[in-house]
Amino acid sequence: FRMYSIVVRLERNMYTIRKMTQSYAKDYLNWRYPAPYEFYNIPKEYHEAELKAIMAPSAHWFCVEKSGSEMVGFYQYTPLKNGAVEIGLGLKPDYTGKGYGLKFVRGCVQFGRQQFGGESATFLLRVAEFNKRAIKTYRRAGFQDCGRAQAMTRTMAWAQEAAKPVSFLCMKLSA
Repeated sequence: FRMYSIVVRLERNMYTIRKMTQSYAKDYLNWRYPAPYEFYNIPKEYHEAELKAIMAPSAHWFCVEKSGSEMVGFYQYTPLKNGAVEIGLGLKPDYTGKGYGLKFVRGCVQFGRQQFGGESATFLLRVAEFNKRAIKTYRRAGFQDCGRAQAMTRTMAWAQEAAKPVSFLCMKLSA
């Protein structure tokens, strides 16, 4: 797979996207989001397994790095058999709710096109339906609703109401 570096501008700084490092993956596992986004917090007892999954040779995880010293977000890509690419992405809690989301999502798509399918690539994502802020940002970036799903996820096991399934909005961005 080809490795490109891309620079994204958020606020007044430039950010570099590169392959996830073990150090940054460990940082990510310790991120803590405030309510109502604590759903995304990963408890310590799951860190070892999550780190192994993130760093697996077949995993496509990338860090978004500020000035070579701080990871401000991550992009994760899963190429599907039908040619589409499923994406996962997250901003560090300190950067959420400050207007960086749209450029961050566009950077994810731009980098994904370079790495996984060119300009004709279709991107898919699932977002928890309660996360209205992210849904609004994805729609502004051109993603369209394409379905809903209920799922018990590993993340749900970490929530206080572990027996309750999570509702996800499925979204799609076509070329």
